[in-house]
Amino acid sequence: MPRPTREVKDTLIRKFAFTKAPNRSADHEWFELEIDGAQKVTTKFSHGMRELSDNLLAKIARQLLVKRPYLDEMIDCTKSRDAYYQKLREGPQGPMVNEG
Repeated sequence: MPRPTREVKDTLIRKFAFTKAPNRSADHEWFELEIDGAQKVTTKFSHGMRELSDNLLAKIARQLLVKRPYLDEMIDCTKSRDAYYQKLREGPQGPMVNEG
């Protein structure tokens, strides 16, 4: 089901603490999240797009390192910031180890 672009961006910023990514191309609006114990997550939105199609939402989910249903739960407020952060720290192969 398509979703308003504003709803998705606002959720990422307000609930999950994404910030506008500096030093990125101006052709898109870029957002990033850096937390300890996980790789940096970056996603982008086209300027002026009012609604995100299912296809675009699936791409955003991949960029956020989750599956599409999980992204929907993030937006619908059934997944918390802590749950998402823990998922990022665990990664697809289990917990990530910081080296250095």
